[in-house]
Amino acid sequence: SNTTLAAFFDILETGYPDLLVVQKDENQTFKLTAFQNSIVQDVHFIKVMVLSSFM
Repeated sequence: SNTTLAAFFDILETGYPDLLVVQKDENQTFKLTAFQNSIVQDVHFIKVMVLSSFM
């Protein structure tokens, strides 16, 4: 409960989507929790790097 933010992220860059969850308690303290995906399926992330510049 009290989840403020949840995001899929490839923590170990293995190609499998992991989960990051930020929670806030009653003292207004934030806690970051990471869940590593251990289910091997055909779902993968593709690493993309975007470079841009302003002239």
